[in-house]
Amino acid sequence: MSVLESLPGRALSMGEVAALNESDAFELVVPVEQEEAVRAESMEEVTVSEAVVLVTASWAKAVVFDDEWSVVESVELEDVEDRTEALLECEHAIEDARLPGERAN
Repeated sequence: MSVLESLPGRALSMGEVAALNESDAFELVVPVEQEEAVRAESMEEVTVSEAVVLVTASWAKAVVFDDEWSVVESVELEDVEDRTEALLECEHAIEDARLPGERAN
C-alpha cells in the first residue's frame, strides 16, 4: 500500500495526525496548515489539516488534500544528519502548491 493510500479520503483531524505520529509507519507527521471544521455526522467541531509533511527514516514527503491526497515534494533523507532543510523544503512546496507564484508569510 502506498503512503497516500493509507490516508483517508478527506482532511486529517489533529487526532489522526497524533495517531500517525505514534504509529510505526512514520517518524514524524507535521501538520502545515490547520483549520476549524465540523464533522458532518456528529456536528462536532474539529481541527483538521489538508497539508502535512510525512517523514520516515529515508524520506520526507509534502502532501496536500484537494479532492484527493497528492505528493507535492519528496526529499530523500539517506545520509542526511540535519533534517531541518528537508522539512523546510517540504513546507515551502506546500505553500507554493497552495499559493502558486506567491510565498505565504
